[in-house]
Amino acid sequence: MWKNELKTPFGAVHIFQNGQPVHFLAVPFDYGIYLADGTQKVPQGLYRLYPDRDSLRKGDILLCKFDSGQLRNDGGGEYMVNIVGTYNGHTIGMGAPDSEDIERHYTQRERVLPYKTWGETARGFEIHIIDTPKERPCEKSFEELCFIVAWEPGTTDEAWNLISFVTT
Repeated sequence: MWKNELKTPFGAVHIFQNGQPVHFLAVPFDYGIYLADGTQKVPQGLYRLYPDRDSLRKGDILLCKFDSGQLRNDGGGEYMVNIVGTYNGHTIGMGAPDSEDIERHYTQRERVLPYKTWGETARGFEIHIIDTPKERPCEKSFEELCFIVAWEPGTTDEAWNLISFVTT
């Protein structure tokens, strides 16, 4: 569903294009970790947020961010970077594609992604569009320009590990 914000139990998430709020596609999905007893634990909230590729142009700057909270770099994983934190009794996190890692390991040398992940802020990620994405489609799903947003009630180590895992 296309939205201009994703409401969460502790605030909202927005995507800005050149400082202006924009619509994005919010897709819920199931993913989690397996506990010692073999059961799967999924977070209370887990979404992929896709900006409108057709509206992106070379030189645009995207910022996806929570409107509240303070998150910190949590290391990321293979071709993803993430930030995690706690806020109002929840553990929250966001992941973004690690353009440097993707280009280093998965793309052909003569081909680069149409975006660069510039880095994280205390509440989200900044991505710079270096070529028109509509004209340079991604070949693999992990190359897609999307943000992963997750939250779980509680501030335990288990909640942190879950949110860290699903955002990488």
